[in-house]
Amino acid sequence: MDKTAGNELKIVYMDNSSTTKPFPEVVTAMGLALSDTFGNPSSLHRLGLESEKAITQARHSVAALIGASKNEIYFTSGGTEANNWAIFGSLRPEQSESSHIITSSVEHPSVMSAVDRLKHLGCKITIIPVSRDGKVDPAEVLSNIRENTRLVSIMLVQNEIGAIQPCEVIGRALSNLGPRRPRFHVDAVQAFARLKIDVVEWGIDLLSVSAHKIHGPKGIGALYIHQGTQLDPFIFGGGQEQGRRSGTENVPGIIGLKTACDLWS
Repeated sequence: MDKTAGNELKIVYMDNSSTTKPFPEVVTAMGLALSDTFGNPSSLHRLGLESEKAITQARHSVAALIGASKNEIYFTSGGTEANNWAIFGSLRPEQSESSHIITSSVEHPSVMSAVDRLKHLGCKITIIPVSRDGKVDPAEVLSNIRENTRLVSIMLVQNEIGAIQPCEVIGRALSNLGPRRPRFHVDAVQAFARLKIDVVEWGIDLLSVSAHKIHGPKGIGALYIHQGTQLDPFIFGGGQEQGRRSGTENVPGIIGLKTACDLWS
């Protein structure tokens, strides 16, 4: 805390890796969404269609920051759900014993816990160590690929020490392996909007983002799913998000995420 001229204490917030304060524009946009854009996006009346339009616009805004198309963006409750969906959606339970996953030793708990669960189901796991500066060696990732490797999951920016992983190098190398290459998932929660990302050029199949790391609201995130990538649904119900992630969409949160993305673009 810092003392002002009137001897009052002023908070100096320095924990932005954990979460960020929403931009004023985000707060305003979400307030308007709660009061005006409150229709269910699945409804066919005017208010529902307005909500659906707002969601479509938000897909554009998220996609623009990673070089994707709007139809490849699926909204989630945050980065944890996006990471879990990417991992569990890539492997059906009956495939676990015949599958292999590669990840690093410095991944977020939402990845490590999911991978550990698959390990208990019989999935083979290779955890790549990092160098003294916290980075993964792309050559070591490639040398550990097997015929049954179904997924490589590497975060782009480490959430504790800030190490930037060579995901572009890894993705391009995996792309050169041909049609039987493993799927590539990137946890970009700490990197989204702050670093230039091109999911197409980098050969990324799945990428997780979260709003509250970029001065958006908590409780909303997104998963990029490359066109044509088969990913089992993680939540079942009314068939929202093109039938892949059910549940009435969090319209105010999505609008808050869109507003934050637009301010970063």
